[in-house]
Amino acid sequence: MPAQITLAVFVGLLCGAFLFFIFHRLMIRGKYVAQTEKPLFDEKVAETLLKKQGFSILGKKLRETVITNINGKDHLGYIKADYLVEKLKKRAPVLVYAGEGSPDLNEENFRRRLIELDRAFCLDRVVCLDLNKMEIYQTAFRFPHERNLDFYFRFVLAMFILLVIVGIIWLLVTLKLY
Repeated sequence: MPAQITLAVFVGLLCGAFLFFIFHRLMIRGKYVAQTEKPLFDEKVAETLLKKQGFSILGKKLRETVITNINGKDHLGYIKADYLVEKLKKRAPVLVYAGEGSPDLNEENFRRRLIELDRAFCLDRVVCLDLNKMEIYQTAFRFPHERNLDFYFRFVLAMFILLVIVGIIWLLVTLKLY
């Protein structure tokens, strides 16, 4: 009887490990776009330009899952980046622009796409590679209404100064020097 239980536990562990392995491989494969897609730009030129500017290429054709909730119903989508690069220990997704003319980084639809990449990949910045001009633009976004660490540091510093002044006045009053 104990041998049967041990055998059943062992078989269950093997089946679980096998299913976990398959699930893990499917999740990793989902991060990359199929390599059979026809590239919209010359990859060798883009990679050479990135390496010349000091970027190291960490990945190609990456995608992140995005869930959009509309009226309580989730819709699954993907945001694609052409490359994932690193420079000075800062990672960034790369959007390669190979269309007609040069991209206007402040144009509304293009800026939306850059913001989507910034929010989806949660990295320090977004790199835009213009193959027409052979230039690299590093973009980062900051919204005026965001409260970052500097705001809280200034608030705490102002409160500390105010408390020190109140403390000095209280000390003067208690020592009857005021």
